[in-house]
Amino acid sequence: MAAATVTSKGQITIPASVREALGLKAGDRVEFVPEGKDGFVIRPATLPVSALRGADPKTGEGGLDRRDE
Repeated sequence: MAAATVTSKGQITIPASVREALGLKAGDRVEFVPEGKDGFVIRPATLPVSALRGADPKTGEGGLDRRDE
C-alpha cells in the first residue's frame, strides 16, 4: 500500500507507483471522489481533447463531463 504525508500547506506528493498506475504526469489534474462514509478514490481528471468534441464553450453544453460517469 502506498502512503503520503500531508504538509503544513495541505499538500501531498502522490507516490511514484500510484502516478505510474494512473498514468499521471506533471501538470495533470486529479479528482478526489467520495466513496462510502470515510473514503475517497483518486482518479485522473484529465480528458483527451477528442472527449470535448461538440462542446459549446459559451453554454458548456455537449461534450463529455467525467463527473457524470
